[in-house]
Amino acid sequence: LIARVAVQRSAEVGKDWYTFKHDTPYSEINYSYRIICGKNYYGAGCSEFCRPRDDQFGHYKCSVNGTKICLDGWSGDMCEEAMCLPGCHPDHGYCDNPNECRCRLGWQGTFCDACINYPGCQHGSCSKPWQCNCEEGWGGLFCNQDLNYCTHHKPCKNAGTCTNTGEGSYTCTCPPGFSGTNCEIEYDDCERRPCLNGGSCKDIGIGYRCQCESGFYGKSCEHEADSCKTNPCINGGSCTEDEASYTCQCDAGYTGLNCEIEINECDQHPCKNGGRCIDQRNGFRCVCSTGFEGPTCSDNINDCVHDPCQNG
Repeated sequence: LIARVAVQRSAEVGKDWYTFKHDTPYSEINYSYRIICGKNYYGAGCSEFCRPRDDQFGHYKCSVNGTKICLDGWSGDMCEEAMCLPGCHPDHGYCDNPNECRCRLGWQGTFCDACINYPGCQHGSCSKPWQCNCEEGWGGLFCNQDLNYCTHHKPCKNAGTCTNTGEGSYTCTCPPGFSGTNCEIEYDDCERRPCLNGGSCKDIGIGYRCQCESGFYGKSCEHEADSCKTNPCINGGSCTEDEASYTCQCDAGYTGLNCEIEINECDQHPCKNGGRCIDQRNGFRCVCSTGFEGPTCSDNINDCVHDPCQNG
């Protein structure tokens, strides 16, 4: 044994070397040392432990001083909490992995901010899951009963008047001459044989017209007239006595034994080029289609008169 030395000193953990020399009468000892922490240990006394991981218990790496640095998309003390898709609803959405947004029961949408309607809801919405708040004009558990059926569907035909009765139902009030749920059935007014005294009946849609036998007049040929004394000529007609009866000289626009028939000038279809005919007393009026004019819509309007074409 040449020499023995025992020394007690303090030293900092680091990469720097500590160098010492020990002299004796017979020897000289030079030595160096440093303190380096073992793997995954950090700090002044190597007392801080940090091991990088990316599993169900955490998602982080370690800094040079041993603190945990969360990987992208993770947070929390142990970096175990995933950061959801930006905008994901904090109450109605959640995530197991970064940048996802998984909806809780009753919610939907990219950000889980839209509630799910009650199953079967047709014309409703919700502010909370499983609701069915009906839109205006709809009712019922599934908002499938049209409360304004008349406006949406216009079921009444032939100028019938529609009345909503609730819960998707309606009633039609039909004009004279029509019947049926939707006023779709037209009465044959001649079925009741309204023309008396041998008169012949003609159905005219809403009502009827009687062609009376000689010597009778009235809507249903109910009046008998053998002379001008009973004033049989109507609608301005003038009466002339004959040997056995009388004769009516009808005013313009009327015909028939007693001038009871108004002449419909539209029967001859005088309006041309798609014009609509409106019957008038002793005449007619045409409502012309676009591009035509004149009493019978026979004149083609020259649309180029006002030079509508521009830029050559």
